[in-house]
Amino acid sequence: MFSSPLLLQIPSSMQMTDEQFFEFCQVNRDLRIERNKFGELLIMPPTGSETGNRAGNISGQLWVWSQYCSDKQGRQGKLLRQGRQKLNASLHFSPSY
Repeated sequence: MFSSPLLLQIPSSMQMTDEQFFEFCQVNRDLRIERNKFGELLIMPPTGSETGNRAGNISGQLWVWSQYCSDKQGRQGKLLRQGRQKLNASLHFSPSY
């Protein structure tokens, strides 16, 4: 197994749309796939138990914060873990399971 991301450079003529990238991630569910602003695909190494523990800790803290910081109409933020994440126009992350 590898310990750092595997970088796949994609020719400009083969760049994927958001929908194609999502489908690619669905077909390869066992891989943690990211796409950067250059259209390169990064296959991320699997996380270990320490990373899982940190992620759980952060999720718990965010949940407590979202419960505490509801707006004046009583609406609370939602903490979503699964699903494709698009941080901005050029960074895409596959679903994490």
